Amino acid sequence: MQTFLYLTFAHMECLMFVVMFYDRFVAICRPLQYTVIMNWRACTVLAITSWTCGLILALVHAVLLRRLSFCESSEVDHVVYEILPVLKLACADPWISEAVILAACVFVLGPFAWCWSPILAASGPS
Repeated sequence: MQTFLYLTFAHMECLMFVVMFYDRFVAICRPLQYTVIMNWRACTVLAITSWTCGLILALVHAVLLRRLSFCESSEVDHVVYEILPVLKLACADPWISEAVILAACVFVLGPFAWCWSPILAASGPS
């Protein structure tokens, strides 16, 4: 339960940063259309989508962690029950969990790259 809640709030926070970054992207790159693009409905949809995706990503991680088998030592030397130290304790090969972690990173960090590309292109050498 601790892992699920930790991952849920971590994913939600990262995805909310993506939403805030998109908000700033629209404000900088399309200032005259900002109020049309970022209306209350769009903000609500973006917030609910980030919360839902964060919950689903955490649920997938929690289900994959429950399926792993652990050796005799199952004590984690961390205050927070993070996912990578738990994967190190697994006796089975956690390649599926590692692939899901990589996919989640791409899913969360992909929009950052998409939003940064026009900003970097506009601030390039003139």
